[in-house]
Amino acid sequence: MKTAKAPLSVIVPVYNGERYLGEALESVFTQSRRPGEIIVVDDGSGDASGGIARTFPGVSLIIQSHAGVAAARNRGIRRARLEYLAFLDADDRWMPEKVDLQMGFLMDRSDIDAVFGWLENYVQPGIRIPPHVNEEVLLAPQAGKMPSLGTMVIRREAMTKVGNFNPSLQTGSDLDWLFRMRERGLRTEMLSRVLLRRRLHQSNLIYRLSDRKADMIKLVRRSIKRK
Repeated sequence: MKTAKAPLSVIVPVYNGERYLGEALESVFTQSRRPGEIIVVDDGSGDASGGIARTFPGVSLIIQSHAGVAAARNRGIRRARLEYLAFLDADDRWMPEKVDLQMGFLMDRSDIDAVFGWLENYVQPGIRIPPHVNEEVLLAPQAGKMPSLGTMVIRREAMTKVGNFNPSLQTGSDLDWLFRMRERGLRTEMLSRVLLRRRLHQSNLIYRLSDRKADMIKLVRRSIKRK
């Protein structure tokens, strides 16, 4: 196990996520190579999310009025001090080797701006998968048509080249950013390893698939218009 921390700032936005935040942070603290900085941005939660973040030693906690996940991620970016950035949603979990594998890859490959990995969905106990969703496909390890932000590690200068997340978007700000990443010509790589376990529950967007598809169509049109 490596003892030196990685020069990586991890940004965890949370809004009323007390039920899952502890597991998300635990998955960061139990990495085979720990990141050098962990920033939790509490986006105006009305629950104990902030208190849970404070129980983890060394976590930097930012509390702001509710402004949405894009604004929370942007606030975390402004606070981050290290040369690499990563993002984790408060209801997801990283696999233990994520930081070690991706940091090692980027340090060996100066020609690559950002590296992604596969994700694996899992269903929160007691939650029913919608009947129109193919369970076998949904739960299979996947790279996705668009890489997942939660699997990414990116160099700070590359993040600056793309710019911040768009806080005017109520949903899909991650997809919008990924489209802009492609438009800017960032050099990326996909590791064929599951590095993120994404929790599926009633209140996250994966259960509003029609909204997600609508986001994708709208953002493809925006991307074409920018080109």
